[in-house]
Amino acid sequence: LNSQALNQLAGSGVALVGLDAAVTLTYRDEYRELPDAVVPNVQLLSEWFASQSEALRRLSINLADRHDKPFILLGHCTEVTNAPAAPAQWQQLFDDLGLTLDYRPSGCCGMAGIYGHETRNQQTARRLYDLSWKDVVQDPANLGRLVATGYSCRSQVKRYGDGPILHPVQVILRLLKETVPGSAPLA
Repeated sequence: LNSQALNQLAGSGVALVGLDAAVTLTYRDEYRELPDAVVPNVQLLSEWFASQSEALRRLSINLADRHDKPFILLGHCTEVTNAPAAPAQWQQLFDDLGLTLDYRPSGCCGMAGIYGHETRNQQTARRLYDLSWKDVVQDPANLGRLVATGYSCRSQVKRYGDGPILHPVQVILRLLKETVPGSAPLA
């Protein structure tokens, strides 16, 4: 049913862009295994922004004065494994807007989709988080600089860290809103 809906949308000529990397990559991998599957191309958000890079540069938006330190990208493990160009695409987006984004390979946050939500897996999920993400998230030098592409990753940080971290697009939106006089910054 979902693949049929995707095909109908693809027939409209509008680019299909998935907001969550894990879900989007499911369309590429698992949906293709269905009998008689015709799965349209659903781009990762980073891929779509990469295809818009020239247009973004022409807009001449420079957000550099809104944030003086580089942001740090913690990639979703499924995304960086199955779409290894994604971190560089996110870096290009930030560069197109006058910002710096450093990629920090960080391993799995422990969530692994719904795995970390299941009661029987929470102890293991916590240990994975502590091994891979905890030190980076807890480092005071990283305060306000961390971004994560995975919903599950951001959920883990909210659960075990000192507060939420944002998706890269949320950070960009916040900075853009701050540049528009009279607009309220995002909470």
